[in-house]
Amino acid sequence: MMQDTLFLAEIADQNERWNTLFLVLGLGTAIAALIWLILWLVLWNDSEEGSSETETSKPSPKPKKVEAKTEAAAEVPATLKKDDLSKLGLSAATIAALNGKGITSYEQIADWNRADISGFSSEFGNSESDLDFAELPWKANALAAGIDLKEIDSSDPAFGAAFEAPATVDHAALIKADFAGEKVREDADLGIVYAEGAKASHEDDLTAIKGVGPVLSKKLNEYGVFCYKQMAAWSDHNVSEFSDRLNCFKNRIERDRWIPQAKEIDCAGEEVEEFQAASEEEAASTFAAELASGTVKQDSVYGILYAEKPAEVDDLKKIKGVGKVLEGKLNGIGVYRFKQVGVWTQPSCEEFAKLLTAFKDRIYRDNWIAQAKKLHNEKYDDTL
Repeated sequence: MMQDTLFLAEIADQNERWNTLFLVLGLGTAIAALIWLILWLVLWNDSEEGSSETETSKPSPKPKKVEAKTEAAAEVPATLKKDDLSKLGLSAATIAALNGKGITSYEQIADWNRADISGFSSEFGNSESDLDFAELPWKANALAAGIDLKEIDSSDPAFGAAFEAPATVDHAALIKADFAGEKVREDADLGIVYAEGAKASHEDDLTAIKGVGPVLSKKLNEYGVFCYKQMAAWSDHNVSEFSDRLNCFKNRIERDRWIPQAKEIDCAGEEVEEFQAASEEEAASTFAAELASGTVKQDSVYGILYAEKPAEVDDLKKIKGVGKVLEGKLNGIGVYRFKQVGVWTQPSCEEFAKLLTAFKDRIYRDNWIAQAKKLHNEKYDDTL
């Protein structure tokens, strides 16, 4: 009996130990689960708060862009080119007002279109009554190219108010008159163009037109335009169409005066008298008497020059391509007579060409030497 009692007590003691063990394990598991749950809740809450804070404190895309623009705008005054707009004849007050609108450079004014010109003329016209605002873009364009406005000859077709092409042009009549035998056609959008694959009887150097570079010249060729007289016959609609196809602003074609330039330049296919410069010996022989008397001297670069203004001077503006400004420059160097130009040497032609603001090859193209000889012969009945 005693043994049974001890056995039962031992079993109970073992059960109690197992129960205690299970209780400890259960409590441990519960505590671990609780700790994990607490940590998860804390982390989840932090994540939500962080996300909420990010959403509420993070600027929206639009404000960010505005801020970026504001920063960029703040940097503009330090980097934006500022030209001397007073060279355009603008008053200090008008310049300050334009600067306030962000207009500080020649390039910006050169890009004004008709609406811009009209708007600024209305706004500042009263205070700048002696200025023609339509003249400002081309003058600004010249200044941007480093050309002194005082050096520009009024006869130069590359400079002046923007040229607006005529509304209509009789292309059919021009084809009959100027393109006889040529494989050209009238295009409703492009004016007079050569048929696809057709070769022009001659191809002009379209890059001689100020504003037309090699890339634009190539594109014009692709559209069937090869010579100046085609461009000279553009209508306003043609100008608009080419501005789209050449990917350039219409007012650029008008501002750079492509049509007046094209009209001015002789086509290469026209027959012109052969250009022939004189030798130093020929020039000296022509002015032998004047050289002997000392009224002229022979310069190795400029040729025959007068030391002072002679009693008899010629109107050099009668030479095609010579305007008032250029005549003044020639006089300033010592050139006053047709005869002097008629015996220019090759170095003389190259040096005098540097005085031209545009079309620096026109001495050769317009054959100034031949013109000068003819004018001298007509005035003095003396053949050079």
